[in-house]
Amino acid sequence: MFTGEHLLVGQLGKGALILSLCAACLAALMYFSAKQHRKMLITARVAYLTHTLAVVISCIALMAMIFNHTFEYQYVWQYSSVDLSPTYLFSAFWAGKEGSMLLWLLLQALLGMALVFRRKTPYSVMGVIAVAQCLLGLLLIGLNIGDLQLGRSPFVLLREMPDYASMPLFTNPDYLSFLTDGNGLNPLLRNPWMAIHPPVLFLGYAACLIPYAFSIVSSGTKKIKVTVPLFWPVFAAFCLGAGLILGGAWAYEDLTFGGFWSWDPVENASLVPWLLVLASLHFLLNPKHRVTGNAFSLAPYITVLFAAYLTRSGVLSTTSVHSFSGGQGSVLLLAYTLLAIVIPMVILVFRKKSEEPLTSENILSPWVWMFIGAALLSLSAFQVLFVTSVPALNVWFGLHLAPPSDSVAFYNSWQQWFAAGIALTMGIVLYLPADKSTVKAFFLRALPGFILSLSVMLLLIFILPALSWSLYVVFFCLLFGGFAMLDGMLRVNGRKSNFAASLTHTGFAIFIIGVVLTFSLQKPLGNTDNQNPKGLQTLVLGQIKPLQNGYVSYAGRTVNKDEIRYRIDFLYKAKDGRYYLDYTLYPSITEQGEMGPVPKPDTRKRLKEDIFVHLSHAEITKDEYQPVSSGKVAVGDTLAIPAGLLILDSLTEKTPIPGDSISLSIVASCTFREAGKPAIRMNPGLKLINGKEIHDDIIRDSANIRLSLVYPVSPDTAYLEISAKKTDYVVMSARSFPYINLLWLGVIIMATGMGMSLVKRGRFI
Repeated sequence: MFTGEHLLVGQLGKGALILSLCAACLAALMYFSAKQHRKMLITARVAYLTHTLAVVISCIALMAMIFNHTFEYQYVWQYSSVDLSPTYLFSAFWAGKEGSMLLWLLLQALLGMALVFRRKTPYSVMGVIAVAQCLLGLLLIGLNIGDLQLGRSPFVLLREMPDYASMPLFTNPDYLSFLTDGNGLNPLLRNPWMAIHPPVLFLGYAACLIPYAFSIVSSGTKKIKVTVPLFWPVFAAFCLGAGLILGGAWAYEDLTFGGFWSWDPVENASLVPWLLVLASLHFLLNPKHRVTGNAFSLAPYITVLFAAYLTRSGVLSTTSVHSFSGGQGSVLLLAYTLLAIVIPMVILVFRKKSEEPLTSENILSPWVWMFIGAALLSLSAFQVLFVTSVPALNVWFGLHLAPPSDSVAFYNSWQQWFAAGIALTMGIVLYLPADKSTVKAFFLRALPGFILSLSVMLLLIFILPALSWSLYVVFFCLLFGGFAMLDGMLRVNGRKSNFAASLTHTGFAIFIIGVVLTFSLQKPLGNTDNQNPKGLQTLVLGQIKPLQNGYVSYAGRTVNKDEIRYRIDFLYKAKDGRYYLDYTLYPSITEQGEMGPVPKPDTRKRLKEDIFVHLSHAEITKDEYQPVSSGKVAVGDTLAIPAGLLILDSLTEKTPIPGDSISLSIVASCTFREAGKPAIRMNPGLKLINGKEIHDDIIRDSANIRLSLVYPVSPDTAYLEISAKKTDYVVMSARSFPYINLLWLGVIIMATGMGMSLVKRGRFI
């Protein structure tokens, strides 16, 4: 029996998860049977409502455990601590694998609720959603088959964990009196964006399930009776895109990748479903390819499951800096991915759908080019997916494929052409009317946009002559697509257009232009050479060093608990030869237990460019002095030290007063002599107060030394220690990101357009 354990809340959470699993299984069975027996529909709905309520209860239980600091639970101890603010306590909920999976389960359950009482929802669609909930819920029950661990519950006690169960601490019934704090949240996760980014991204993951469910049901019908409601791909695209952008903002503010995107495998795993959901949306919008659109709606959720496997199995641990380690539940996730692929294939084989009649289409048909654009989105996604999956392929098949050494350059070189092709098709589609068109009519419509794009591209060649020819081609395509969308919104050609779609595509073009400009023109501010290609700068405290455009100085540091903030001053030199402050940045380093020092960047935001600074090395010890000499010294003797000579003149011991807390008080009178300088008197002391040693060290900043009386050896001998002031320096990486505000402007415009589309499509859920 252990004193003080809060077992009830854990049992409530665990029991609610078991109930949710059973209710989801019952709901799936009833929904699939409801078509033949309508009376089962009520049971199915009650079961799904029970499932959702049970998931909500388990989430409340976990959140209550985190906020009440019940550190006897492994998940609470691992990801929270008493010093966390309420915002970061919420973040602790989804900081680990189990919490993030529970969040995913909750969001899928709530989105399913949006369809439960919708009369147009086929019963089988809810059956597919319920099956998905069953499979996901299994990961949170924590079942084990022999040595194979099929997931883990967030309600496991710390003393029940195999790694901790044998610790002597847990043999003590009152062990909680010693377990007063948790491991804490990773400092990199202590960012406001982190409180928003995962829930939004997981909402996008959950939203991909609904088009998948409709697609499965559509595959099982011989004729096209069930189609994917367009609201859900738009909603999934909006949430996934927002989650990616919020993650980029988080990386830009808190991570030392050197920017907002580094093509990290975990980032890629989130990007692929977004690209595929955009592709499926454009297939669905194409009336000539409804079957393709329905079938392709399977792809986003399949890649969501595969992304979950990649990021939670540990296969990316050597190629990604922020993947989960360990493999709890990885076998089930891989099995779910395979099931998600195999089941619709089997359905298609046994329930062959009557295909849409194939008709030859004019190359000038906008539907042809919309299909090409969607195909390019798909190819872009699968290129990223294949390269990201290289570590998994190596594990599965015993291969030795090497991921790209410079992932940013590798992906950029591929993806720039996909982006250019997509933008080009955007423009072509807009200039092609839905009815028959001629080549002459198309060129007449497209000529203004073509001339304007070409003019701006030539201007870019004049302004930025150092770029490669391929980038100028990419810019032309992006500009053509962007100007075409503006043309569509302004209706220059007199053609009725979808304003929300045009706004979204315009934002996309501006966003990609910002990405290409920023990636292409970014540069280190430090001076570079063959030995220092990244332009790292070693800055000694107080010294001024030149940059490519100005000067920089390390001006000091401040300590706030475990965080050390370093002041980096950026200067300019006036005509009078004096240096003046331009601006100051404060990159920091946080000491985090076993994680060691965790750096955090700082950014100077300007209209034309951002300056991004982080420290690749810094002195993090709070003691600025280090011992250089020590030893026993008798009165009258001289001790040679690097800075000069130290002479012990006398030792004076104060007689203790009866009843006083000071039982020992001794002072050493010393003379410090430095060549060519006057002698300095230094009087270090030692007191014993209530049995505790108090050292009165003497610091001489002029000589950069500290003298300590360690302990008296005899009435005329003492053990002295001399410490020299350490050289305080940092190694700084500073980069310029030009035109990055175009990227954020594109994001805002694209999000506005998608939001308008959501409102428009929301009427037809």
